[in-house]
Amino acid sequence: IAVDQHLTGRNDARKACALRIDLQHLTDLGNKDIGIDSNYIIYGHNMKNATMFGTLAKYKEQANYDAHPIAYFLTPNGNFIIELFAGAVVNRDSEIYHPSPKTDVIADIISKSTFDTSVTINDDDKIITLSTCSYEFNNARYVLLGKLNKI
Repeated sequence: IAVDQHLTGRNDARKACALRIDLQHLTDLGNKDIGIDSNYIIYGHNMKNATMFGTLAKYKEQANYDAHPIAYFLTPNGNFIIELFAGAVVNRDSEIYHPSPKTDVIADIISKSTFDTSVTINDDDKIITLSTCSYEFNNARYVLLGKLNKI
């Protein structure tokens, strides 16, 4: 996963083809808990050729969630299983993009989720938010939320 220009100072053609990790919320990459606040955000383009986050919108269908209820997050500091618990269309200014979203913001995303799940979360859980463009309205985004569990 590559980091975008404003975080690395790089400006090259690969930027448009990379996932973007929101490093402003990271504290210390060396921490054994991967050094994150409660919400770790990764942005990716909704590519028509199914690369990057081009398949994320498939989670708008219950059948896709049922077939793929977990994902993996592999880092230099450890590997994680992501237990997916909600997916919803939000505005790009949604509070879900906050490094520590309030409980009611997460509850709102869960209530609007495009799939049902039995995964539960609590205040101590580390959340990962995968975000891509969506087209239901101007500035719409589809977010897929999951709970990080160290393998």
